[in-house]
Amino acid sequence: RQKHGKIFFELKEKVKTRLFEDNTSVMDEYSCEISSEQYQTLKKTFEKIFPIKMVIKKERNTVKINGCDLTYDKIENLGDFIEIEGPKEQIDKTCSDFGIDVTKTLPGYGVMMLNKLNLV
Repeated sequence: RQKHGKIFFELKEKVKTRLFEDNTSVMDEYSCEISSEQYQTLKKTFEKIFPIKMVIKKERNTVKINGCDLTYDKIENLGDFIEIEGPKEQIDKTCSDFGIDVTKTLPGYGVMMLNKLNLV
């Protein structure tokens, strides 16, 4: 991702000890800055291995609440989504504060878009 003219590589690690009954899991996420050359190399490698099936265009706004990122995404041709990222305990607290039942889950917008485009 790009932010303030810099390119960041995202590292996400599944935390197996926090796997939920519905097979969703918590991810530890980290970012490191990379050069534009490194980005182009990674992009070319990725595109060779995984041809692009779709492009998701979105507008994103993020605020910090209870140590979490609460994000509002406006996805072109799909709708509006709100997501939360952070430590599990803080996610649980924030969801509880908003009265959200996190035991009822649905697929994310990537899967929804693939379904809408009949690509799965």
